[in-house]
Amino acid sequence: MSNYFYIQSQLNHFVLSIDGFELGGDLVMYPAYGGANQLWQWGGDNTLVSKMGLVADIQGGRNEKGTSCIGWYPNSGQNQKWCYENGTIKSTMNNLVMDIAEEGTGITASVHTWEVTGSLGQKWALVPANYQEEMPNYFYLQSQLNQLVLTIDGFKNGGTLVMYPAYGGANQLWQWGGDDTLVSKMGLVVDIQGARDEEGTPCIGWYPNSGQNQKWRYENGTIQSTMNNLVLDVGEEGKGITASVQTWEGTGSLAQKWALVPENNGNDISSNFLVCYR
Repeated sequence: MSNYFYIQSQLNHFVLSIDGFELGGDLVMYPAYGGANQLWQWGGDNTLVSKMGLVADIQGGRNEKGTSCIGWYPNSGQNQKWCYENGTIKSTMNNLVMDIAEEGTGITASVHTWEVTGSLGQKWALVPANYQEEMPNYFYLQSQLNQLVLTIDGFKNGGTLVMYPAYGGANQLWQWGGDDTLVSKMGLVVDIQGARDEEGTPCIGWYPNSGQNQKWRYENGTIQSTMNNLVLDVGEEGKGITASVQTWEGTGSLAQKWALVPENNGNDISSNFLVCYR
């Protein structure tokens, strides 16, 4: 299994790429196509290492916001160390985060450091490369709205899908089935209750039955039903524990954005997924 992933912007759905496949190339936005300059993995020292072998680097080790981010040889510098926190990629050197510059909605928009503002230009999803084929192990489905994870309430067939802190339960660890299903470690799958087409239909855990209401795809950070093209959406009470999940038309809101976070990155992913030094 490959551990490579794309770093996908929640602003424009392009992915972090090293411009020009070259040492010192700016980190820019570009459509995903599987290039070695846009596939990443976490190094053991909190570096983000591209498949080229270059790492994400704050140019010149400068502390000023607005400093360009580039691809550079690993050198153990603090300007090459990062952590994933609340959907941001934060420097452990200065607590600034990767931010898309003002031209952010276009291809080749550049990435620099900036103070945290909470904008979509600073929100990133870590999307496994060829997610269905290359990610047979379990992962959490982490909401980009509240950093909680998708959980089957009550560990039971028919249990509502809700938000809950990650703790490693079989009711909150998932993998892709070969038939486009999302299968929990309990064996239940993500199901649109009653196979209804209406927005606002609850999503539940249910026995696999090959129904179209159990088939999904991961697209632009959303989890979209192949039956009706509605997406998993955290309900109005979305920032709270046990907020329920429903289907809704795609709006681009954070309530509809999900990151697939490998189980082996730690149970408490809200604080321990490559923990930011405090």
